[in-house]
Amino acid sequence: MIDSVLIMKEEHAISFKALDSIERYKQFLNAYPGLEKRIKQYHIASYLGITPVSLSRLRKNFNINK
Repeated sequence: MIDSVLIMKEEHAISFKALDSIERYKQFLNAYPGLEKRIKQYHIASYLGITPVSLSRLRKNFNINK
């Protein structure tokens, strides 16, 4: 169990360096489907390493491009 948590944490840290915020948001949506509707926006923004305002803009653009 500790190994799996460590791997998840490492993958999350690598995503900050390798992916932009849009790709991190897509990865979040794929990893945790439906969670974005159940938790507050500022928690998601914190997890993604962006501000809530940036997340709001990102979500708006993401929904337009869907």
